[in-house]
Amino acid sequence: MNRNNIVIIVVIVVAVAIAAYLIGSKSGDSTATGVKQGMPQNGGAYYPMPQTNPNEVIAELEKQIAANPKDAKLHVSIGKAYFGLQKFDMAAAHYKNAVKLDPKDVDSYNDLGLSLHYMKNSSEAISFIDKGIAVNPYYQRIWLTKGFVLATGLNDVNGANEAWKKAISIDPNSEVAAAAKSYIAKVGQTKAGK
Repeated sequence: MNRNNIVIIVVIVVAVAIAAYLIGSKSGDSTATGVKQGMPQNGGAYYPMPQTNPNEVIAELEKQIAANPKDAKLHVSIGKAYFGLQKFDMAAAHYKNAVKLDPKDVDSYNDLGLSLHYMKNSSEAISFIDKGIAVNPYYQRIWLTKGFVLATGLNDVNGANEAWKKAISIDPNSEVAAAAKSYIAKVGQTKAGK
């Protein structure tokens, strides 16, 4: 499998993740219990594997990383593959490499935060999410993720509501803003007793 095939597979993975996110947000799924059946949970991304043997994809990516360990995009690709398999420790390790190699990659800070959160390390997750916000405070999805981690991992509903409001303020008409509004209504205000 060559690098172009890996890129195509990663594009497919991302497209499927976006479709799963849209289906989950339209179905009103607001559970905050973790990753289930390929659906994103409260702003978290879940990257299901394409109809390819994920172990083959990972093996090929590992070979490519061995040949070029300083390629941040390869670390991102394998991070997404491990995340899709719910091997969050492996995903986090590769996302950490990705942000070391490309400290301006806000997506990797976001996905690293989610991986750490699913590993029950929400405090460390927030520290990386905040680093991503420092890189680009206008990246809407990271604010959605911050709210998710604060609400479900650290039980900080007020902080979560503020993060979700920030996500909405960046682009009130986007899918991310719609999700943030839904989370405020279902998670934030419910837990805050409003």
